[in-house]
Amino acid sequence: MIVSPHVYKKENELQPKGSDNAISRNLSDLYKSNIFVKFIPKSVTKEQFQDKFAEAGTIASVKLEQHQITVNGETFYNYLKGYVLFEDV
Repeated sequence: MIVSPHVYKKENELQPKGSDNAISRNLSDLYKSNIFVKFIPKSVTKEQFQDKFAEAGTIASVKLEQHQITVNGETFYNYLKGYVLFEDV
């Protein structure tokens, strides 16, 4: 399992390089505690995922979705990916 910070596309759009406006700073502060987790086994449930990350702090929201890849017109779902937003950093 790989864990890395997740950055919303909207945050990237609002924060041009070298920018230091109030909206960008607020979004940056708000989403500091949001992480992206990749390569979660397909057998893991949302409840199991949430319970495991709840050990690190209070969770505001959790999302699990299948990773989809299409090869030669066929779609495969190899693993899950998840997003966890903690209430505090």
